Amino acid sequence: MPDKEKIIVTKVNKEGVFNFEDFYKFCAKWVKDKGYLLMEERNHEDKEESIKKRIVWVNNKNISDYFRYQMKMEFLTDMKNVKTKKGKKTNKGNVQITIKGILIYDWQIEYGWGADWECSPIKKFLRGIYNKYFIKGRVDKYRKGLKEEVEDFSNQMRSFLNFQKK
Repeated sequence: MPDKEKIIVTKVNKEGVFNFEDFYKFCAKWVKDKGYLLMEERNHEDKEESIKKRIVWVNNKNISDYFRYQMKMEFLTDMKNVKTKKGKKTNKGNVQITIKGILIYDWQIEYGWGADWECSPIKKFLRGIYNKYFIKGRVDKYRKGLKEEVEDFSNQMRSFLNFQKK
Protein backbone atom coordinates (compact mmCIF):
# COMPACT_ATOMS: atom_id res chain seq x y z
CA MET A 1 0.00 0.00 0.00
CA PRO A 2 1.53 3.33 -1.01
CA ASP A 3 1.92 6.13 1.51
CA LYS A 4 -0.53 9.00 1.09
CA GLU A 5 -0.07 12.48 2.48
CA LYS A 6 -2.95 14.97 2.52
CA ILE A 7 -1.42 18.30 1.50
CA ILE A 8 -4.41 20.64 1.21
CA VAL A 9 -8.20 20.71 1.60
CA THR A 10 -10.20 23.58 0.16
CA LYS A 11 -13.88 24.31 -0.43
CA VAL A 12 -15.76 26.28 -3.07
CA ASN A 13 -19.35 27.32 -2.37
CA LYS A 14 -21.92 29.06 -4.55
CA GLU A 15 -25.49 29.90 -3.71
CA GLY A 16 -27.67 31.54 -6.33
CA VAL A 17 -28.19 31.17 -10.06
CA PHE A 18 -25.62 29.17 -12.05
CA ASN A 19 -25.51 26.68 -14.90
CA PHE A 20 -24.33 23.42 -13.35
CA GLU A 21 -23.88 21.67 -16.69
CA ASP A 22 -21.50 24.36 -17.96
CA PHE A 23 -19.66 24.42 -14.63
CA TYR A 24 -19.28 20.63 -14.70
CA LYS A 25 -17.88 20.75 -18.25
CA PHE A 26 -15.48 23.53 -17.23
CA CYS A 27 -14.15 21.43 -14.32
CA ALA A 28 -13.78 18.29 -16.47
CA LYS A 29 -11.88 20.26 -19.13
CA TRP A 30 -9.53 21.80 -16.53
CA VAL A 31 -8.75 18.37 -15.05
CA LYS A 32 -8.09 16.87 -18.49
CA ASP A 33 -5.97 19.84 -19.64
CA LYS A 34 -3.75 19.51 -16.56
CA GLY A 35 -3.04 15.84 -17.36
CA TYR A 36 -5.18 14.13 -14.73
CA LEU A 37 -7.02 10.89 -15.33
CA LEU A 38 -10.60 11.20 -14.14
CA MET A 39 -12.58 8.52 -12.32
CA GLU A 40 -16.12 9.44 -11.40
CA GLU A 41 -18.88 8.18 -9.11
CA ARG A 42 -22.39 9.65 -9.23
CA ASN A 43 -25.32 9.70 -6.85
CA HIS A 44 -28.32 11.58 -8.18
CA GLU A 45 -31.71 12.23 -6.61
CA ASP A 46 -34.53 14.07 -8.41
CA LYS A 47 -37.57 15.31 -6.56
CA GLU A 48 -40.37 17.46 -7.89
CA GLU A 49 -38.96 20.68 -6.44
CA SER A 50 -35.23 20.03 -6.32
CA ILE A 51 -32.32 18.11 -7.76
CA LYS A 52 -29.74 16.77 -5.34
CA LYS A 53 -26.48 15.41 -6.68
CA ARG A 54 -23.41 13.96 -5.07
CA ILE A 55 -20.57 13.46 -7.50
CA VAL A 56 -17.13 12.23 -6.43
CA TRP A 57 -14.10 12.51 -8.67
CA VAL A 58 -10.75 10.85 -8.02
CA ASN A 59 -8.22 12.46 -10.35
CA ASN A 60 -4.72 10.98 -10.63
CA LYS A 61 -1.66 12.49 -12.28
CA ASN A 62 1.63 10.61 -12.35
CA ILE A 63 4.49 13.00 -11.63
CA SER A 64 7.26 10.39 -11.71
CA ASP A 65 7.71 6.65 -11.25
CA TYR A 66 7.55 7.26 -7.51
CA PHE A 67 5.13 10.19 -7.00
CA ARG A 68 1.53 10.80 -7.98
CA TYR A 69 -0.79 13.74 -7.41
CA GLN A 70 -4.34 12.88 -6.48
CA MET A 71 -7.23 15.33 -6.33
CA LYS A 72 -10.32 13.97 -4.64
CA MET A 73 -13.31 16.15 -5.35
CA GLU A 74 -16.83 15.99 -4.03
CA PHE A 75 -19.62 18.02 -5.63
CA LEU A 76 -22.77 18.43 -3.51
CA THR A 77 -25.72 20.22 -5.09
CA ASP A 78 -29.22 21.14 -4.06
CA MET A 79 -30.80 23.04 -6.92
CA LYS A 80 -33.81 23.39 -9.13
CA ASN A 81 -34.15 24.10 -12.83
CA VAL A 82 -35.19 27.63 -13.77
CA LYS A 83 -35.34 29.72 -16.92
CA THR A 84 -33.68 33.08 -17.34
CA LYS A 85 -35.45 36.13 -18.74
CA LYS A 86 -33.99 35.21 -22.13
CA GLY A 87 -35.52 31.71 -21.89
CA LYS A 88 -32.27 29.81 -21.26
CA LYS A 89 -32.30 26.83 -18.92
CA THR A 90 -30.16 27.25 -15.83
CA ASN A 91 -30.10 26.24 -12.16
CA LYS A 92 -30.86 27.98 -8.91
CA GLY A 93 -29.69 26.66 -5.57
CA ASN A 94 -26.34 25.86 -4.08
CA VAL A 95 -23.28 23.86 -4.94
CA GLN A 96 -20.41 22.97 -2.63
CA ILE A 97 -17.17 21.45 -3.88
CA THR A 98 -14.54 20.01 -1.57
CA ILE A 99 -11.09 19.40 -3.05
CA LYS A 100 -8.45 17.32 -1.28
CA GLY A 101 -4.91 17.37 -2.64
CA ILE A 102 -3.05 14.15 -1.81
CA LEU A 103 0.58 13.31 -2.57
CA ILE A 104 1.05 9.56 -3.10
CA TYR A 105 4.48 8.00 -2.61
CA ASP A 106 5.52 4.85 -4.50
CA TRP A 107 2.16 4.58 -6.25
CA GLN A 108 3.25 1.63 -8.40
CA ILE A 109 2.92 -0.75 -5.43
CA GLU A 110 -0.86 -0.71 -6.02
CA TYR A 111 -0.25 -2.47 -9.33
CA GLY A 112 2.46 -4.82 -8.08
CA TRP A 113 5.22 -3.01 -9.99
CA GLY A 114 7.28 -1.21 -7.36
CA ALA A 115 9.43 -2.44 -4.51
CA ASP A 116 7.43 -4.05 -1.71
CA TRP A 117 8.34 -1.85 1.23
CA GLU A 118 5.57 -3.30 3.38
CA CYS A 119 6.86 -6.88 3.55
CA SER A 120 8.95 -6.27 6.69
CA PRO A 121 9.20 -3.61 9.39
CA ILE A 122 12.82 -2.84 8.50
CA LYS A 123 11.92 -2.12 4.86
CA LYS A 124 9.07 0.11 5.97
CA PHE A 125 11.50 1.97 8.25
CA LEU A 126 14.00 2.33 5.40
CA ARG A 127 11.30 3.78 3.14
CA GLY A 128 10.52 6.36 5.83
CA ILE A 129 14.20 7.30 6.02
CA TYR A 130 14.42 7.47 2.21
CA ASN A 131 11.36 9.74 1.95
CA LYS A 132 12.32 11.97 4.86
CA TYR A 133 16.04 12.49 4.25
CA PHE A 134 17.25 11.29 0.85
CA ILE A 135 14.54 12.81 -1.36
CA LYS A 136 13.37 15.63 0.91
CA GLY A 137 13.96 18.28 -1.78
CA ARG A 138 11.82 16.45 -4.33
CA VAL A 139 9.10 15.81 -1.75
CA ASP A 140 8.97 19.51 -0.83
CA LYS A 141 8.86 20.48 -4.52
CA TYR A 142 5.96 18.12 -5.22
CA ARG A 143 4.06 19.22 -2.09
CA LYS A 144 4.33 22.82 -3.24
CA GLY A 145 3.33 21.92 -6.80
CA LEU A 146 0.23 20.03 -5.69
CA LYS A 147 -0.82 22.80 -3.33
CA GLU A 148 -0.47 25.36 -6.14
CA GLU A 149 -2.53 23.23 -8.56
CA VAL A 150 -5.36 22.75 -6.05
CA GLU A 151 -5.39 26.46 -5.17
CA ASP A 152 -5.35 27.42 -8.86
CA PHE A 153 -8.24 25.06 -9.61
CA SER A 154 -10.34 26.31 -6.70
CA ASN A 155 -9.71 29.93 -7.77
CA GLN A 156 -10.67 29.08 -11.35
CA MET A 157 -13.90 27.47 -10.08
CA ARG A 158 -14.76 30.51 -7.97
CA SER A 159 -14.14 32.82 -10.90
CA PHE A 160 -16.28 30.70 -13.22
CA LEU A 161 -19.18 30.60 -10.76
CA ASN A 162 -18.98 34.29 -9.85
CA PHE A 163 -18.70 35.62 -13.40
CA GLN A 164 -21.05 33.21 -15.11
CA LYS A 165 -23.72 34.94 -17.20
CA LYS A 166 -27.16 34.72 -15.71
